[in-house]
Amino acid sequence: MRPDILIIDEVPAVGDEAFQRKCLDRMGAFHEAGVTILFVSYDAALVRRMCHRAVWLEHGRVRATGPAAQVVAQSQSAGHG
Repeated sequence: MRPDILIIDEVPAVGDEAFQRKCLDRMGAFHEAGVTILFVSYDAALVRRMCHRAVWLEHGRVRATGPAAQVVAQSQSAGHG
């Protein structure tokens, strides 16, 4: 299977540690294969680690977009995460 876009919505947040590691490894393999990944997560550390770019949505509105570390920092300075 080689999708053009892979959408992942909080999948690493469920399951035990082995499942999470397997999921993240699989995401990494898709990334290495050039697949675009849309990753939805409330885990700021994971977003910083897994993403190049991020979009911070709040109540259906875009609050920030840009490099993942920068967007996570903005979100955290606003009291989120």
